[in-house]
Amino acid sequence: MDKEIEPFAQLIDEFLKAETVSFEKLKTRLDSIAVAGRIVNKYTLAIRANRKLSERNSLELKLEEIGNKLEELAEKMALHFNELLLMDYHLYADIVQTASILMKFMQDTISNPCRQSLGIFRDAVMSNPPLRYGYKVISLLEHDSTNPLMRAMASSPQNSTAKFKKWTNIINGVLSQFLFLEAFLIGMFWDQDMYGPNKLESRIEKLNQKMDKLNGAFIDRITHFFNGLFVGTLN
Repeated sequence: MDKEIEPFAQLIDEFLKAETVSFEKLKTRLDSIAVAGRIVNKYTLAIRANRKLSERNSLELKLEEIGNKLEELAEKMALHFNELLLMDYHLYADIVQTASILMKFMQDTISNPCRQSLGIFRDAVMSNPPLRYGYKVISLLEHDSTNPLMRAMASSPQNSTAKFKKWTNIINGVLSQFLFLEAFLIGMFWDQDMYGPNKLESRIEKLNQKMDKLNGAFIDRITHFFNGLFVGTLN
């Protein structure tokens, strides 16, 4: 199982370097996350059946290392999400907090694989399904009135390209956490039936395409506006 967990460990290293759960890195490696969930579940069963609590093998040490890196990643991501919360969108405050709590419960199954940690994580994702929350974020983003990206760009059109990149990274970070969680729990509890992760990945991809088009239209409108001002000053 040590070799099977390695692609997951490498992915976490990449996220940590980027300081976020990157959708572009995540979308092609959902299977690696599901495999990690399955490994943690199997390892927990093996502990209960065959292993003394005082023993520590290479897989346990690797899981502990991954758990520590996930904790560090969560701290870095929190800095990005704080700006989203400061925009006075109470709907997003609940969503960001839910993602953070679920990620902590997931991390605990990795750092402390046992029946209790898996049970707590299972209860948490059943009460707050990541797929449902991912769809909720997408639904909010489909309306200008609840889209922080559109609000931020409309309030100050200067440097709109930089702002677009910044806010799409923040939003994708939130969505990608739910996608990550969905893939992990599928592997852990549902024997890697990838229906949920694949559906959410597809919806996020379509949302990104739509947002790219909106950004292009917004830039064209601002360019036209400033060109008009320039012509007006010449006249």
